[in-house]
Amino acid sequence: MDDRRWGFAGLSDDEYAAFARRDADVPAPARGEPGEVVVVTADGVRLADDWRARIDPRRLGAEVVAAAGRAVSAELAAAVRDPVSSPAGGPAPDLAPWGGSFARLVEDARRDVARFSAAASALQGRAVTRTSAGGHVAGSARHGVVTEVTVDPVWARGAHVRDLEAELTDVLVGLRRHAVPEAVSQGPTHPATVALRQLAGDPARVVRLAGMTS
Repeated sequence: MDDRRWGFAGLSDDEYAAFARRDADVPAPARGEPGEVVVVTADGVRLADDWRARIDPRRLGAEVVAAAGRAVSAELAAAVRDPVSSPAGGPAPDLAPWGGSFARLVEDARRDVARFSAAASALQGRAVTRTSAGGHVAGSARHGVVTEVTVDPVWARGAHVRDLEAELTDVLVGLRRHAVPEAVSQGPTHPATVALRQLAGDPARVVRLAGMTS
């Protein structure tokens, strides 16, 4: 018997093929390292089905904070492994808004970055808090890092795992959104800055626009 058929011996070839196709179309649920009670991903919070047997409900908040920290570390590691590079060979940006002057473009972009830096600095160290819509989970963050999560232990003891995950996700997503507003998380977005990003992948084009070659 094909090892892949182990446990499905009662199915015909056609039935097994249909099952395999269906199963391949279903994305696997997020899982952390073996033994992790809580996993935090970009999509939300996942709890081990047997989490109550493994930790005291009063420790759940601390486990979520630790999992959020692991998620941030994983994101940073991924960014180091696969840095985002500017595409080369794209269409040249239109310099008409700056009178065709590369120098004016750079100056406009410099002012935009200065404004962005000032806005980002104003958020530095700001503490934000969030309470879930259900009222059973609360959290706080500083510098965009989750520092505390509290969960009503009485509710947690009897709540369905999916309800727990929903309220924990509500809090973490809210903390991320309020700690780093979208206007800041997207980086400088002024047309001049965008144009310079387009040019970043083609140094030769920058040299020509700057008039450094004949």
